[in-house]
Amino acid sequence: GLILTERSVVDDEFWALFRRHGGTAFAGVPYTFELLERIGFDDFELPDLRYVTQAGGRLAPERVRSFARLGQRRDWKLFVMYGATEATARMAYLPPDLAHSHPASIGRPIPGGSFTLEPIDGWSEPDVGELVYRGSNVMMGYAHSAADLSLGKTVDTLHTGDIARRTHDGLFEVIGRSSRFVKVYGLRIDLQRVEAALSADGVTAFCTD
Repeated sequence: GLILTERSVVDDEFWALFRRHGGTAFAGVPYTFELLERIGFDDFELPDLRYVTQAGGRLAPERVRSFARLGQRRDWKLFVMYGATEATARMAYLPPDLAHSHPASIGRPIPGGSFTLEPIDGWSEPDVGELVYRGSNVMMGYAHSAADLSLGKTVDTLHTGDIARRTHDGLFEVIGRSSRFVKVYGLRIDLQRVEAALSADGVTAFCTD
């Protein structure tokens, strides 16, 4: 069953509804977890809750650790997931028992799926490349006209555009976007990390090539 409501997670009525119907699973995007921290989710009594899942963008590693610890105390499991609309809509998950020790990882491919790392020009670091996904859940293709809908399946792989690293234990970690790396005076710069560093110092900025 599904619990449907127009209430926000910051509303007391949302959680009263959740408790009344014995909600066992809760899904959120990164901003949802920011809101949960603000409303004191640590102290909530949700005896029927078994799974908390996160997708829709990268959750900061420190937040992954924090919610993983909370799940251990409250007897529910945190599943961090990685996906894309073109893969309807999951490609990887991080097993709950690894959330605390590998909070920056997207984990391993979902059953029936697989990852490869394709070489990137000018990038010599081993076990790093563009993350490419294969699986039966990859979309049929892009339709640019009504006639394209009759073509059937035209793609079997999804080039994510994400740069990833395979760790020694077989997990995958996204370290950036291929479109957000630039070379400045021969140095490879990750614009996302520049923005994150500025944000940590209270500066809101958008970096572009």
